[in-house]
Amino acid sequence: DVPCQMCDMVSMSYPPRQMLALSPFQIPCINFENRVRIARFRDEEGLQGNLTSALFVSMLQHGGYRPVMCPPNFTAKGYSLFFCEWMYKMMKCFILNGADVKDSEISKYFREEDTAKFDDAFFGCKRILTLDVYERLKGVGFDINESDFTIVDESDKRTTF
Repeated sequence: DVPCQMCDMVSMSYPPRQMLALSPFQIPCINFENRVRIARFRDEEGLQGNLTSALFVSMLQHGGYRPVMCPPNFTAKGYSLFFCEWMYKMMKCFILNGADVKDSEISKYFREEDTAKFDDAFFGCKRILTLDVYERLKGVGFDINESDFTIVDESDKRTTF
């Protein structure tokens, strides 16, 4: 077995902020914890800023949407924010290592409509999240409140098509 040399080259040639934001499909040989170690080695002073920026960029680039029917009457279609499993692992790693979840760009991402890819990603001026996504974001360390979102419980069959 010969270890991949490309991932090592990418991790050392990209600026730390960009290297941190790459998906596991782009550099599969280096897990998130090792990326943080590399970024810390290359720029310890800027680590928190790099982690925060990479977290924000990754959320923008890799966040998806799934259609849901919104409460209270379940007649309005909307789109809930969605992340793949690897994104939650990345978020947790970056937050545990110092990414600032209270950063203004991250707050804006959750609260302002111009950050959404779909017009229907907000309902009643609040971003739509499924209960599962909300609980997972809270679980990885985001400082968010249920009152800031339209929460859709996917266990209620009226929310699905």
